[in-house]
Amino acid sequence: MGPHGPEVLAYDLVRTVLRDDRFVIPKGGALLVQGITSGEVWDIVVKLLLSLDGAAHHRQRRLVSKAFTPKAAGRLRTTCADIIAELVYQHAGAGRCDAVADIARRYPIPIICALLGAPREDWHLFSTWATDIFKVFDWNVVNYAPLTVGGALVLFGGWYLLSARRWFTGPVREVDIEEEHDERGLEAQTP
Repeated sequence: MGPHGPEVLAYDLVRTVLRDDRFVIPKGGALLVQGITSGEVWDIVVKLLLSLDGAAHHRQRRLVSKAFTPKAAGRLRTTCADIIAELVYQHAGAGRCDAVADIARRYPIPIICALLGAPREDWHLFSTWATDIFKVFDWNVVNYAPLTVGGALVLFGGWYLLSARRWFTGPVREVDIEEEHDERGLEAQTP
C-alpha cells in the first residue's frame, strides 16, 4: 500500500490491472482524496480523459489515438530526435545533468506542440500553462489549483481563438485530412 492508495509495480500485474475494467481511477482523482467533490476545478477535472470511464473514455481515446499511429509518429521522428539532442546539448558543457529534471520533464511539451503544429515561439506558453494545469493532479491542490488552472485555461482558450487556427497544421491536422481523403477514396496529402 502506497501513501495515496494501492500500488502495483510488477509489469505483469500492471498489465492485468490496466486491462481489467473493474480497476478505475476515482472520478476526480487526487481531488476526491483531498475531499474536493464540487466546484469549478472539480467540474473541469471530471471531464478530462483520465477521469472518464467506459464508453466516454474509449470514445475520447479513439479520437486522440489517431495522432499516435506508427505512421503519425513517424512524421515526428526527426523532430523528437532534434528536441532530445537540443535538451542534452544544453548540458554538454557541464558534462552532467539531472536526466529527469533537465530532460524528461522538459521533453513532452515541445513534442505535443510539434504534434499540434504550434509555432516554436509559442512553445513556452504551452509549458507555462501545462505547469499550472497539472497542479490539479498534485496532492496539495487546494492551495493553488483553482486560480492557476482557471487562469491557464482562460489564457489557453484566448490564445487558441486568436492564433491557433492559423497554425494548426501539425500531424494531428494531417491525420484529420487523411481521414477526410480516405472517406472519399482520395489520396491523402500533407497540407
